[in-house]
Amino acid sequence: MKEVTLYWALLVLLSSTAVNARALRPAATSEQQPRPNFIVIVTDDQGWDDIGLHNPDYVKTPNIDRFIKGATLFDNFYTTPQCAQTRAAVLTGRHHVRTGTMLVSSGWDLSNPAEATAGAVMSEAGYATAMFGKWAHSSQVQGYEPWHAGFAESYVRSKYEPDMLLRHNGHYEHSGTNGTYRFAEQALMSRVLNYLARQGPSSRQQGQQSAPQQPFFMYYAPRAIHTSPTELFGGPQRFSPPEMLARYMADPKYTQAGIANTTVQAWAALEYLDHVLGRLFDYLAASGLNKTTYVMLLSDNGSALLPNEGSKANRMKRMPSGMLGGKSDITEGGIRNFLAVRGPDLSPNRTVLKPQPLFNWDKGAVVRKAMIPGERPSFPGPGLTKCLAVRHKNLKWIGRTGKVYRFTCGNHIELPQYELPRAQASKAADTMAAAARSWWRSVVSEPYSFQKAALFVGVGNESYSNIMAMYAHERTPANVTLLDKGATGFVSPGDRMCWNVKVMSDGVYNVVIMYTSTVEATFKLAVGDYRSLLDSSSPSVTAQLPAMDALKGMSLGNITLKTTTQGSAGEACLTLINNTKPGAPVFNNLANIRFGKLSSVNPTSNEESRLLSSLTPQPSRQPSSTMAVPAPGLDLTGKYKWLIQDSNSLRQKGTEQAWKELQQATGWVDGQDSLDSIYSPLEIEVDADSGLFD
Repeated sequence: MKEVTLYWALLVLLSSTAVNARALRPAATSEQQPRPNFIVIVTDDQGWDDIGLHNPDYVKTPNIDRFIKGATLFDNFYTTPQCAQTRAAVLTGRHHVRTGTMLVSSGWDLSNPAEATAGAVMSEAGYATAMFGKWAHSSQVQGYEPWHAGFAESYVRSKYEPDMLLRHNGHYEHSGTNGTYRFAEQALMSRVLNYLARQGPSSRQQGQQSAPQQPFFMYYAPRAIHTSPTELFGGPQRFSPPEMLARYMADPKYTQAGIANTTVQAWAALEYLDHVLGRLFDYLAASGLNKTTYVMLLSDNGSALLPNEGSKANRMKRMPSGMLGGKSDITEGGIRNFLAVRGPDLSPNRTVLKPQPLFNWDKGAVVRKAMIPGERPSFPGPGLTKCLAVRHKNLKWIGRTGKVYRFTCGNHIELPQYELPRAQASKAADTMAAAARSWWRSVVSEPYSFQKAALFVGVGNESYSNIMAMYAHERTPANVTLLDKGATGFVSPGDRMCWNVKVMSDGVYNVVIMYTSTVEATFKLAVGDYRSLLDSSSPSVTAQLPAMDALKGMSLGNITLKTTTQGSAGEACLTLINNTKPGAPVFNNLANIRFGKLSSVNPTSNEESRLLSSLTPQPSRQPSSTMAVPAPGLDLTGKYKWLIQDSNSLRQKGTEQAWKELQQATGWVDGQDSLDSIYSPLEIEVDADSGLFD
């Protein structure tokens, strides 16, 4: 894919920095020529047609349009069809499959920690680094957040509006404390501008005007225009301030027959996003930072069309280019995007022309939609050609059909009239298929491709660490099945799941497991290297789990862990010991296992210590195990409502005091994504019932 090479080639060229993932050293620069700053903006679900320049009849984005007109626009720019994969490519400069990021969930949303991120590379090169907004899909487990990936200043906001919470370098912060903006996207932009004010020339101390200014690299990822969750609004919706949406809904042009309400919401959300970005562009111009800063603007995939937006009339108004498909599809509507680069000395308006059966090019791959829980992949599979498309110059080959299309006169539409004649198509298809096969061999040979990431326990001073079921790298075939949001099964004694785990600090940890089940059963959790797991010498805890009809946490007990030594590999394995209903699956949904640090160099707060010390397992009917006890936590029924109800209290009382009261009242502690508590495991990019993930 061209987007990775192009993006990083620009970054390397413009910063005069030698970017090498193995030896991160800045190139020599002249004191008379200070290095430039960089701001990389990646919006969410904003496709090619979602800017006013490409859809002037319905989209109002004057600030984005003005920026692009004064920038260099790359109009043959491609992303991946989904969010996490594109962001992995942008942050590492490598194809997403080489980094280990394969999907937006199911445990394939993380990049391997050995990958060099843009934050780490630019920091090593002497840049101040900052990240604001959406951080890929890595907020459910610890050790992968931006403050662990080379970004010295980080604000991660929750996935959805309206929400008042941000995580600042790992700690929660109420976003509305400045009293100016009600909504998180604007409040986040206030933090961006505050950061820029500290980096600009005006921030220098008197008498230090001659001192060189440290250049900065900023990765800014607003969540607009992604949908909000069904739990909050009764269905997936795109957010904009109510008064802005009301203006659209009162305009007959936007409410005519054939236009879905959610499409109107998308256009209102685009204007909201444009207002936010306008503040950034205006500040750069007013402060003079535009003279020393390169700004790159792109989105992560094509337009996301909800199930009710698929009619021909609605599509042509949302996507007047006529491109087929949308987010999650490899047709042009799903992967063609815009990249605009603006900065000093850039002329505006220029156009820039592991071996195993599953990975077998001819017989590998799995048809994901055909899979059901407990089913094994069939072999041979459809082959990798069915999963890929190749673009070369003005030609595009689609592997699943074998057809080749020629894009001319600016069209990007896969329709019969643009197909190459059979003789020409055959030759072109052979050439592009051979290139794709060669690329695939290189991907399979990468050390981290197709390996699920290691999960960290005991990161820094953080009190809690999560092991999500979906990140398991081994499970008992057929008896244990991974789901998009967890796992199901465990039928016979000995059934197990294992995860790659790295313990980052010595300590005593309380282990809580969150699940639903109709069967009482006894489980053992062991943590250690593979040899110690085999001979049962590794630290472990065994407990009897009651049946659970609602998703709640149960404490298995405490376990003492030592730091994983450098260069060694650790694992955590959950094994079924006894099932009170032989032959019946134990878990309806095993969601996550949480490690809470009971003893460390920096102990938890008194409230957290009180909660954790209460988790003393009681003797069970079986002498060899204990009975798990409930872990304190939020009632997940209506989990979003409590936050909205208490947001006014947070503003009136002040962040710190109100936040402490809220934590004590709910038993909620820091350590997880901002809209869900540490006890809630259900975080994926798209709600399962939105239809987008199918």
